[in-house]
Amino acid sequence: VVHTKTAALDSAGNAPQLAALKVQSEPLLQMLSESSEQLRPVWEIWSRGSPDGQPPRWRPLPEELQNILEAMWLEGQRKASFEVQQPAGGEASNVLVCGRYELVFGDDREVQHSLRRAGSQWRSNARRVVLDGRGEDAAAPMIAAEDQCVVCMERRRTHAFMHQETGDGHLAVCGGCAEAYQIEAVVGGARRHV
Repeated sequence: VVHTKTAALDSAGNAPQLAALKVQSEPLLQMLSESSEQLRPVWEIWSRGSPDGQPPRWRPLPEELQNILEAMWLEGQRKASFEVQQPAGGEASNVLVCGRYELVFGDDREVQHSLRRAGSQWRSNARRVVLDGRGEDAAAPMIAAEDQCVVCMERRRTHAFMHQETGDGHLAVCGGCAEAYQIEAVVGGARRHV
């Protein structure tokens, strides 16, 4: 059980200095699939630019934070704070530069998880994915591109937009995005993140 929201992390990948983190015991997280395959939750951030020149993509947070963040999220904490420290005599090989960070947990449906660096304007979206033994997303079934929702591009198309005059339609979106569209239409077309 995590009682405080502060952890120090060496950005070179060394073991974190967890003296400020008060835990009753080290979190032990075990997730199993229906076929008893061990699953692993991973917290990632959207990296707009990276030191290695790679294009924007989802990149995992340091391994030292994974169990702590997962335990706090499962406990229903609203946010987690941690610090990344510069290693002695080395370049940071991490996705995060030195500083204090705050991860605000969303609900995995309407509200996106987000990470911000204290004292700056830097923010990034964050997400939690569950990986199987092969390192693939265990929650997402393989969906062909032509069957993916045109809005979120994550779930299967299950809902259609219908032409009022002809009754013809286009199977285009998943249930979650269709529901978000209906809510937006009810509130008068007010702009909101879908």
